[in-house]
This record gives sequence, structure tokens and C-alpha cells, in this order.
Amino acid sequence: MALTPHATIVLRPTLAFIKWAKSTTTDSEFAEDLNAIIREKAKQDGHTYLIPVCDGDDELAQFIKGKSTDLLSNELSEWQIDPEVWPAELSEGLFRQWFTITFSEMVFDASVV
Repeated sequence: MALTPHATIVLRPTLAFIKWAKSTTTDSEFAEDLNAIIREKAKQDGHTYLIPVCDGDDELAQFIKGKSTDLLSNELSEWQIDPEVWPAELSEGLFRQWFTITFSEMVFDASVV
């Protein structure tokens, strides 16, 4: 049985994002605990997203451009659940400033075998 190929991107927070995330907890009575959680999350491998197989860098760039605000919203909700403290404007530029992207061209789902 042939497995269906997919691709993935892994998003890892940059220092700029970590600084923003820490700044959102300074007025909280739980700021120390939240900062510890943020430090731990920053050490992790990042979040992996399954995406369609892209035919070259241009197609990948178009996919990311079209999904950048959705991806940014998802990442923000993983780090800071209160959307009131999110940036007023979510944009591709902010997404690219706050996350590095690693692309894996071929991923196979062996769980279906």
C-alpha cells in the first residue's frame, strides 16, 4: 500500500516573540509562574503543522502567506489565552518576525498502514 505524502512546517518562536510573551504576564499575580512556563515552551521543538505538499518554494511561500494570520492566531492562543493582550493587527510580517519556519518536504502517515 502506498502512503499519501504530506509536508510539514515547524514554527519556533523567535526572541522577539518570547519578549512579547513575557511582557504580557508582568501585571499578573501569576507572572512568575507564567514566565517559567514561557521559558519551558521556548525550549521545546516548536509546533508542527501538516500542510499540503508544495511544488517548490513559490508554492510554499504562497501557502504560508495565505495562512500566516491563522497560524499566528493559533500560536498566540497557545501562549496567551487572552486575546485582549494580543497585538491589534495580526499580519504576515508579524508572523515572520515572531516565528522561524522549518519545512519538511515529505512526511508519510504510517498510522494508516
